[in-house]
Amino acid sequence: MRKCNSKFLVAILTFCIILVGCTGKSKKSGTTVEDLRKKYSDSIGYDLSEEIYTVNQTESINIKVNNNVIFEEYFESSHRPTPFIVYTDDKLENPLFVPFYESGDDGTIDIDPKEIIGESFIFKNKEYTLSGRGTWGMYETLYLARYNDLKTGKKLDKPVVYIIDVNHDNDKLEAPVVTKRVTNDGNLRLDWKPVEGATGYWVIKREKRSAYSSDGGLNSASRYHYSFIGTGIETNFISDKKSKEFLKQKNYSADDLLDPRKAADVFIVEQVNKAPVDYDIFVIAQNDKDKLSPPSNMINAGEFTDAMPYRIAYNTFMKNTNNQGFVLKDLKDIPTAVPVVMMDGSIRNFAIQYDLKNDKFFFSKNANKNIYNLPISIKNTPFTDTIKVYGASEDYESVVKAKSKEIEDLSKTGVSNLIVNAEYKAELNLDKSSVVNTVATVDYNYVAHSPLEEYIVTNILAGNFNLDMVAFPEVKNKIVLSEAFRNVVKNNPIITNLPGYYYSDSESLLQISVSEDEFKKQKEIAEKINQIIKTVIKDGMSDEEKSKAINNYLTEHTEYDYDALTALKNYEAVEQNKASTSAQIDKAKNNFIKYNESFKAIGVLIKDKGVCAGYADAYRILASYAGLNVLKVHGDVPGGRHAWNLVYLDGKWLVVDVTWNDSANNPNKYLHISQDDPTYVKNHFISADSIRERDNYVFRK
Repeated sequence: MRKCNSKFLVAILTFCIILVGCTGKSKKSGTTVEDLRKKYSDSIGYDLSEEIYTVNQTESINIKVNNNVIFEEYFESSHRPTPFIVYTDDKLENPLFVPFYESGDDGTIDIDPKEIIGESFIFKNKEYTLSGRGTWGMYETLYLARYNDLKTGKKLDKPVVYIIDVNHDNDKLEAPVVTKRVTNDGNLRLDWKPVEGATGYWVIKREKRSAYSSDGGLNSASRYHYSFIGTGIETNFISDKKSKEFLKQKNYSADDLLDPRKAADVFIVEQVNKAPVDYDIFVIAQNDKDKLSPPSNMINAGEFTDAMPYRIAYNTFMKNTNNQGFVLKDLKDIPTAVPVVMMDGSIRNFAIQYDLKNDKFFFSKNANKNIYNLPISIKNTPFTDTIKVYGASEDYESVVKAKSKEIEDLSKTGVSNLIVNAEYKAELNLDKSSVVNTVATVDYNYVAHSPLEEYIVTNILAGNFNLDMVAFPEVKNKIVLSEAFRNVVKNNPIITNLPGYYYSDSESLLQISVSEDEFKKQKEIAEKINQIIKTVIKDGMSDEEKSKAINNYLTEHTEYDYDALTALKNYEAVEQNKASTSAQIDKAKNNFIKYNESFKAIGVLIKDKGVCAGYADAYRILASYAGLNVLKVHGDVPGGRHAWNLVYLDGKWLVVDVTWNDSANNPNKYLHISQDDPTYVKNHFISADSIRERDNYVFRK
């Protein structure tokens, strides 16, 4: 409100937000990539070798070891006698196979694709191989982890990882890079850029089976069960009623147990108490020669099912309304929110949208009462219904107006989808004198998870946009580069615009597209941050006082931008409407882009106007500069997608929702409250991603 004036996997990559030494100020000039590798070694959990194994589809990798060496166990109870495991991902979460080695062999370990367990799926009566059958399969990039010293057999303190670069034939297809979001009507939407040479795309569900047997060894059976979710030539996928049945993680929820008949059913009770089914979805491109691309980035069910509504939780709703539901006896009982069962089996409240154009107040002779019919839709879901009030008084308009105001307070949201444009070229032809290969000196706080992210973010902040990537072999997997870029932009709101990039694999060069104007805005916001900190933070303040001062500054100087929220919702609605033309979509998108800064810290701090994403980014930057441990988190509230903050005070993560604190009716209602507080629990549903970030946070010292 603006006022006047796993068992053997070692420490895999964590999702920490502010690592010790990873929030930088005045870094020593000329820090090398080797220095970065050492700095992040413990948090990542392995050392990445610069050595790359380049192989063709059937070629094995031969590695010399001492004859008769005995390798120490790295499983708790049993293991295959080899120091190596091949993984499909850089986090070392998905093992592909364990190469076999028999002590006393000729001193060579063969990393041979013939040992890979075959995995395939059937489409239109034709079998397609993902891996095995004597080949490396679809994979372009794999990760070979070594857990032992090859001379002594001793376990290493942390594994060494080598990249395996698999050469495909000349007509290979590139892996799609997929972004995901839940639309404002509760569907999953995936988007990707066209893959050159592709004639279609498959969206596939990969349900996980345990990679490890009960004795700690790797299962010999196929690791996954595959099923098709969708196919087509479009470069997007939007879930529908049929595909949602494949995407839901649980068939029953706690809402079912409020039905006495189901509560007495042992099977249903067991299903409610079971963990949600764990699966990933991914996209594959294919061409008219039946060639398949490598899989896209994997999107875990936990990243979206908790935000997708499945059905109204009628049993819960009846319990909450004293068995009235949508049939009421008093206007004051008209609900403002409805509980909904989500695709992961959880239950969340969603705000109601009253249809005041089609409501009806009349006298019923049969009932001998006034009746008020109020059609409703449930926000961010496809669900509709009608509220009926028997015996309604004639002042129904004022009552509904007051209820609408309550809902408006629950609808101050505004989270847009993060898209980073990427393009891959054979050559960039950059001026060599403009290319840098060290970590830049910066005077800003920044956030990084990995050597690659710190290398990118420090150079963006310093204005170095042409980067030598020779020391980063991991970017051979373009999904790794894409995710690093997204993390840099997401976690560093001082970067005022979403930059794209061009990458050349043959030259190992990265060109980041940031305009001179956007770089100037970066400096402008940094100056504003320093000015605010000097104004509101006083010597001797406790952390709680600092946090409150920052919250109060933002609520006093910021106006919520309802026009920006309207533009976002209109763009989403037009984009999701299958009848919309390209011209209509472009028009809605361009109108939304006009409000771009309201979704960022710059809108709140420089222009004194923003939506929840801007409020949360602004609080996060200021709190970080004030020395606090702070997170920006995402999730859902009854009115839609929302962003807020957690701040660490007195040994606990406490809630700060600056957007909702900026309220004339309930100022600072969400300032430093517990995550167990009923006020918070009722209306805020934090995303799985944000929970992981909170639980893996590494604190400032």
